[in-house]
Amino acid sequence: MPDDTLQNEFVDYVVIGDGEETFVELLKNLGNPEAIKKMKGIGYREKGKIIVNQPCGFANLNKSPIPNYGLINVNDYIINGLFPIFTSRGCPHRCGFCYNVAFNFRKHRAIEPKSVLPHIEYLVKNPEISTIQLLDDNFFADFDRATEICGLIIEKNISIKLTSGCRANYLYRFSMDYLKLLKRAGFVEIYIGVESGSAKILNDIKKDITVEQVIEVNKKLREVGITARFGFMAGFPTETIEDVKLTIKLINRLLEDNPSAYITQLMMVTLYPGMELFEVAKQYGFKPPEKMEDWVKFDYEAWESKLYPWLQDDSKKFEFVKEMAYVATWLDAKSFKNFLGGRERLEKIANKLLGNLFRIFIRLNLYGLAAGLSRLIKFVGRQKQLVSPLIKKVPYNK
Repeated sequence: MPDDTLQNEFVDYVVIGDGEETFVELLKNLGNPEAIKKMKGIGYREKGKIIVNQPCGFANLNKSPIPNYGLINVNDYIINGLFPIFTSRGCPHRCGFCYNVAFNFRKHRAIEPKSVLPHIEYLVKNPEISTIQLLDDNFFADFDRATEICGLIIEKNISIKLTSGCRANYLYRFSMDYLKLLKRAGFVEIYIGVESGSAKILNDIKKDITVEQVIEVNKKLREVGITARFGFMAGFPTETIEDVKLTIKLINRLLEDNPSAYITQLMMVTLYPGMELFEVAKQYGFKPPEKMEDWVKFDYEAWESKLYPWLQDDSKKFEFVKEMAYVATWLDAKSFKNFLGGRERLEKIANKLLGNLFRIFIRLNLYGLAAGLSRLIKFVGRQKQLVSPLIKKVPYNK
């Protein structure tokens, strides 16, 4: 949305699309307005008029496959031993909620395997890095390329943990031998964006996966010893309370089939300009922000009902989605930490009891009881500062 962005008085220029090459060219020509007018991929204002030049096309990712890490303190970007990189951009799929369709035009472009390996080899020399997170939009979009990278890691005997995302339908097709190859290469965790447990919603958002595939993938990853981390969303324009219940049911099923799996908190769908879901939302009363700064409200953790007019038709719907977001967290109670004064053994017991209790409620369709228990936990959590001094007085032997 370059035109809308340039309406802000504090914005002089916008760089459209891949920015690393265009931005450098812009910096070099800040003192030469006539040169900027001829640049592709630039938007600017001239005498109060907004001008947007022709697009610049995609950047050549193989031109600079390894960032110049000498310009930063790498350790500032390591979180619990994990360091993120990308080896490709874009995704060929058509998910109606994803920016890729509008930004990368469903085109996958990648750094050559022979250039990816030196990048990984450079990073593993840092003793603070134990895991490399592949932040690619779709690392496995090019199956042969992903296979070659894994083969080179094994061939060079590089010892590193890897995490990445992968589509459920890909993993469903992958043989057990291939999953074992990923394990040998270092993959310890794979994130799967499921989004919904409702076949209707999956069809509406053009996810092109099935619930059955997700269930089977969960079992395969459990068998091969790679941690499965599943992501879900709610608040879709065409979604009903029954659809949300199906999502919670699927989360419950995944955790029962594979207790070592992780579930990210159920997030509200975020509307991005240019995506199909953005246009669908308009049909359900959504009004896009008129000012650039108003977009700050659009966050998957915002939980502002006025941003989702279709959820206001039924006053119970928004609250139900919100309650189920917390319930999803408690179903996978592994995140229930530091609640008992950091007493690891007690916390593990509490996690197991809580998770089992929530899963029983969902299995029996007792959503009201699950929501009530969730509210109780939140209340106790808010009283933590009052409770902690009392807990410390309880005798405990590690």
